Amino acid sequence: MSPIICVKVEKRSGETAIRILKNHNMINPEYRVYSDKEYVYIPINEKTNKEELKSILDKHKINFQIVLCNPPEKEKRIQLKHVPSYDLLGDTIIVRKNVLENISLYELIYTLRKLNPRIKAIYMKHETIDSYRLPKLELVWGEPVEEVIVKEYGLRFKILLGKVYYNKRLSEEHRRIAYLCKDGEVVMDLFSGIGGFAIHIASLRKSIVFANDLNPYAYQCILDNISLNKKFLKGIIIPMKINALFFTELKPLHGLFDRLIANLPHSSLEFKRVYDVLLKNKGILHLYVVSKNPDEVVRILRKWDNYVLMGYRRVLDYAPYTFIYRFDLLKK
Repeated sequence: MSPIICVKVEKRSGETAIRILKNHNMINPEYRVYSDKEYVYIPINEKTNKEELKSILDKHKINFQIVLCNPPEKEKRIQLKHVPSYDLLGDTIIVRKNVLENISLYELIYTLRKLNPRIKAIYMKHETIDSYRLPKLELVWGEPVEEVIVKEYGLRFKILLGKVYYNKRLSEEHRRIAYLCKDGEVVMDLFSGIGGFAIHIASLRKSIVFANDLNPYAYQCILDNISLNKKFLKGIIIPMKINALFFTELKPLHGLFDRLIANLPHSSLEFKRVYDVLLKNKGILHLYVVSKNPDEVVRILRKWDNYVLMGYRRVLDYAPYTFIYRFDLLKK
């Protein structure tokens, strides 16, 4: 940084000099006043007339010198028209890359830190990758964070960042499905992630819930999250780590389930054979699908002769004009 013109005064005259120069709009607003053991250094606007400055300070009998100094810069204050959408997970923030369409990265980090002064890291979420639905995260501020603990309705969930799928906006849906379940039901959460649906259900209902996910990190999170919430669970959770297609070979489980949750929005329609063999007659299927037009999905489901579509609802915004829907079906 290039040196700045400053007025150097004794400490005993510091407050008076600052007040006088501020009244005459001579202080440079981009820099901070600072001091050492004996003197106060006041940064001055470049356009300040030196003769006028000298006349003003002499009039008040203030001893001073005009010197070059290196005052600290003030933190720039940014006024944003809106606060960007973000997820606060413990002491870590995850924000989607598309927010940079409206503000700069500097503005984003500044705003998020002002709103959340105790955070340790800010990650930019790019896209979901591979069959495990893993988010690609880029650290844009702070220190790397490997795991966080989040809360949903008093329940605690461990998340391994970048290694498991988790969407904070699903917390209400977890609870909503849990309330739909009944005591005594046997439930399959086929693509369980960290165990969100399973733990919510078991916390409210005396049921048996199978929580399955092929991702080994998600499976470990299911185990850890059962332990974290053990004292709140009324039901039993059975963790599994199996390719969903393999359930067609596990005959002891065929026709066992009263309810099946299939939260794999991009490919859930491909597992009909699995739903057929696992659900008992009159069993309920909660099918999650990403779509721009739910009527197109309805037309597909009308062709599933052994199911009756009971209804559907929009669950999440996914992209512009694209949403995640839940379709509720009754097996005949």
